[in-house]
Amino acid sequence: MPQLGGVRKCSQKAKGWPQDSWRAKEFGDQQYVHAIGFNVNEDTRITRDSAYSMGGQRIPTYPIYEWGWSRQDCIDYLYRELGVVWPKSCCRHCPYAGCQAGWPEQLARFATLPTEAAQHIIDEYVCL
Repeated sequence: MPQLGGVRKCSQKAKGWPQDSWRAKEFGDQQYVHAIGFNVNEDTRITRDSAYSMGGQRIPTYPIYEWGWSRQDCIDYLYRELGVVWPKSCCRHCPYAGCQAGWPEQLARFATLPTEAAQHIIDEYVCL
C-alpha cells in the first residue's frame, strides 16, 4: 500500500528508482536536462521537484508550465493531434488518485475496470 504523510516510498520504488538507474547508466556524471510535465496549476510540485538537483547534475525544466497550459489544455491538444483522450496515469491503489477533483475520472476508470476497482476497495477496507 502507498505511504502516508508525504513520504510516498511507493512512487520512489515504482518511478524514481527505475529512472535514476537508467539516468546513471545513460549519463554517468554528465549534466542532463530533465523535462517534467507539470501543468500551470502545479506550482507546489515544481517547487518541491526543483530542489532535486542531483548534485548539480540535473537541470529541471517544466515546458507545460512555461507554456501556461492546464491539464485540460494538454487533454485538448492530445485529442486534436492524436484523436484520443489521454487518461491521467495513476496506480489503482493510490489514495492520492482519489482526491475530490479526481473522483469523476477515477470512478470512470473503476466502471471500465471493475475487477481492479473491487481489488482497490478491498485493499482500502483491509487497511482501515
